[in-house]
Amino acid sequence: MKSRTNRFLRLSLLAAAITFVGNQSVRAADLTWDNGAVTGSWNGTDANWSGSIWNNATPDNAIFNTDTGTITLTEPITAGSFTFGLTNANTTGSFAGSPLSISGNLLAVADGNNNPGGPLLSFSNDVFVTGDVRIARRVVEFTSGTVTANRVLSAGSWGRFLVNGAAVTIANGIDDSIDGGNTMSVVLEGGSLATPFIKTTTAGFTGLPSDGVVLNGGTLIATAGSSDFIQSYQEPFNWGTRNNMGVGPDGTVIDTNGFDITITKTMQDFGGAGVLTKSGSGTLTLTAANSFSGGTTLNAGSLVLDGAGGGNSRLSGPLTVNPGTTVTLINDDGTGLGFNSGAKITALAINGGSVSSAGAMHIWNYPGGITMTGGTLQSNGGTSDPNGPQLEWVNADVTTLASADTATIGGRIRMRADGGATGITFTVADGDAATDLLVSAAITQASSGMVITKNGLGTMVLSGANNYSGSTIVNEGTLSLTNPVLDDVASVVIGNDAVMNLEFVGNDAIGSIEIDGSGPLPAGNYNSA
Repeated sequence: MKSRTNRFLRLSLLAAAITFVGNQSVRAADLTWDNGAVTGSWNGTDANWSGSIWNNATPDNAIFNTDTGTITLTEPITAGSFTFGLTNANTTGSFAGSPLSISGNLLAVADGNNNPGGPLLSFSNDVFVTGDVRIARRVVEFTSGTVTANRVLSAGSWGRFLVNGAAVTIANGIDDSIDGGNTMSVVLEGGSLATPFIKTTTAGFTGLPSDGVVLNGGTLIATAGSSDFIQSYQEPFNWGTRNNMGVGPDGTVIDTNGFDITITKTMQDFGGAGVLTKSGSGTLTLTAANSFSGGTTLNAGSLVLDGAGGGNSRLSGPLTVNPGTTVTLINDDGTGLGFNSGAKITALAINGGSVSSAGAMHIWNYPGGITMTGGTLQSNGGTSDPNGPQLEWVNADVTTLASADTATIGGRIRMRADGGATGITFTVADGDAATDLLVSAAITQASSGMVITKNGLGTMVLSGANNYSGSTIVNEGTLSLTNPVLDDVASVVIGNDAVMNLEFVGNDAIGSIEIDGSGPLPAGNYNSA
């Protein structure tokens, strides 16, 4: 009896041991897609893997080395690794349907003779990569869904990472310089791309800006602060120093997302003129002479323009500054918003935001003029001083729109006669603010005889120590003076139903005065009554 019991125990233990070892022997398989079941479906039931069925629990490693057409995931799939393509062939494919989770890397390669714009691998489903996305000699595109990965790296030369509708988050950056450095481009055409930085080579890409970065639709989101958010590096073949990236006709949004980032690359037009829109709290600093011409719009946070010089601004085209946003100019030579054609602002709209410099800045030949709905434009940090750093002003008339907030121009204005300019016309709408436009800036002139003209039904106040010598013309609405600063030989012209308020104690000598088109009045003393 005792002997049989021991034998039974030994057999039980042996069976248990065999079962345990059997479970441990299950290993992930390298499965190659051949669509053997002719369903085009990736799941745990169809034998589309060289006669095998996908094991989602292991998980298996997925290999694709032929043209696949569209593969539809009919259930969520987990893969150990994902490899698409061969280094001696060009294959294409696309994936759709349920989410794909990859615990290792996603590797996408193609024929070694391909230059930029190689064969396409496209995903329209959710893709979650625990490891890295590695690309060589082909385009990898994400068109919809949610995509996450640790990093995006080059696995060889001339890869392209294309975001075209998906919401993509790369936790630890896009870096072309790892593994000896190669040549990979990054193109955003829709959706969003969230990353702490982008680093590409200076190789010079066929059909792309030299550094291979194009923003043409979609939103680029910073996930960390960076003093060089879109970087260049010199790859081993020493193609030369370049530093260009493109803004396409669909424009782009850069969301600083609460971080402070700096872009040192030169942004240029690529295939047309698109608008760069700044969103998110935090500061975007631009240090290059950007030439993209579609304009710039601030919707949130701050924009710093650093180091403009020689007449070339850090921006060109229209600039729109929306409520609560700020544009600050630093470290420049007074160029400010520029004065060279093609390298300057062409129109300025301040909608409750501010544009400010501690020094001087040029306001130069704006065909679209300056439009203000509240907000502030100022030099000299806003301190009114007839001898301080100035807004160097040529051919830029001002229009203020009706608002509950006062529009303010501060510091100093120096009017110039370049290009036949004769002064500044202010057209001021009547809004809910008691003062629609406050010009606290001291208005000065570089050439004699410069004229200030007031149009519109709103109220405009001049409070600076002005010393321009031309006429002051009030065609409509109200112009108030808080200081006796009109030039002693200048003329004042006040139109029908227009008002000039003298809000100071004392006298202000002028050359002549005309009211209601009646011609110059006789010499004498006149007051607001």
